[in-house]
Amino acid sequence: MDVWSWTHGWLNPITISGASFWALGMFWGWSTIANRLTTELEKAVHPAIASLVAIVPFCLLAIGLEMFWETYLGRSWAVSCGILVCAGSGVLKLGELDRQIQAEKEAERRQQDEKRDRF
Repeated sequence: MDVWSWTHGWLNPITISGASFWALGMFWGWSTIANRLTTELEKAVHPAIASLVAIVPFCLLAIGLEMFWETYLGRSWAVSCGILVCAGSGVLKLGELDRQIQAEKEAERRQQDEKRDRF
């Protein structure tokens, strides 16, 4: 089997799209770790390079997971599971942002209550 073939092997559009879904989903799901890694790398190198380097571990893990799923369940399941991970991580990220916004609103409300109670 020719690994570099676009119709057979690991390097084909379906595998690339599946791995991309996996990488995006894991990046969103583990965004706190990704942000921490990016922040640490920005201290050592240019921020643009740090951002690109911070993505590499997620891409490598995504390629491994995509290859695993393709081997044992088939291409359609591999891409489908990548889409599910991406959607689930997106919902998780939206929940985190909503919790953050609610906490900020609560803090503002407390400050306004404290100001009102002083007078």
